[in-house]
Amino acid sequence: MKRSVWLFRLYAVLALLILTVTMVWPHIFTVEEYEEKIAEGMITNIYGMRKDIVGKMRRWAKLIPDATITIGNRVFSFDGLPIWRVVLDAPQYPRTSFPEGIAVNVYFTGPKNACKNTECLHEIDTLNHWVGMEPTTSVAPIEKKIAPFSYIIFAVMLVVFIITSKRVHGWLLILPIMLPFLYALDYSFWNHWLGFNLHEWASFKIRPFTPMVFGIGKVAQFTVRMHPNVGFFLLLVSSALLFLAYMSKKKAVQGSDLEILLEIKRSGKQG
Repeated sequence: MKRSVWLFRLYAVLALLILTVTMVWPHIFTVEEYEEKIAEGMITNIYGMRKDIVGKMRRWAKLIPDATITIGNRVFSFDGLPIWRVVLDAPQYPRTSFPEGIAVNVYFTGPKNACKNTECLHEIDTLNHWVGMEPTTSVAPIEKKIAPFSYIIFAVMLVVFIITSKRVHGWLLILPIMLPFLYALDYSFWNHWLGFNLHEWASFKIRPFTPMVFGIGKVAQFTVRMHPNVGFFLLLVSSALLFLAYMSKKKAVQGSDLEILLEIKRSGKQG
């Protein structure tokens, strides 16, 4: 029983450390660099005037503050680690200039450039514009804003789970355990939304489609590769650790209850 007590705490602490690194590892910018980053991700009027629920979500997202801390001329942006990766290859992007293709890493806080010598995120959004697709920076407006704040909720849940030894409190682990799968579902939804909400003014007309979420696909002359990144695999490790923490704590509590019952029976016989 004692072994199960320290074991569930060890599993939960390791999971919390992984969640911390994956969800809120800070990226450091100068104030000027951060302002440029914000400007690059702004939704222009041609996309931002939607009247549907997505347009409302974007307006609501503007009310949520950015999860940043400014110290002097430095801005700490809590973006975490990349969760997914998107790479486009096409004849007009030779390997000599784009050795890894047109690459973008997707974080909890949104997509970011993954090319070393050029701005690939802007390049992908430019390509999207020609076919009437909205910028990748415009999707999941609320999810991107609340991700760093949701980490605080998860951290509190795990701390409560760790410090209480008598009750299992398994419900506290449901969302942290499900996080990688919820992310994959949300990511799939927004990819589908992008492909099925093409604007009529597009220069090149293509049929609505669901962009590939995992694997290799073709869109016109482009080869698209999408796959999980390091952050997603760490989330899976965290989920496994939390499941082990739950099972270990359940065993510890049941062992403790059994010892209490045996002690009561022994006291009854002695009496």
